[in-house]
Amino acid sequence: MAETLLIWFNPDRQQYETGSYHHYRSIASISSNEDRFEIIAEFSSDTVCVAGKIQDELNKARTSSFALNF
Repeated sequence: MAETLLIWFNPDRQQYETGSYHHYRSIASISSNEDRFEIIAEFSSDTVCVAGKIQDELNKARTSSFALNF
């Protein structure tokens, strides 16, 4: 069975990250902002490349001058 890959927003680092559910839980559980972590997408391991591209684009959009005007 393929492992699910997640994309989430990490409020401590102010960026989107990708990893397994176990990785997500281990990072969120040690954060003082655990309630602010948000999973935004789930992918099968067959779509790892797509998930990485989406994560990169989300981080670019988050820091673009257009996004900073809101």
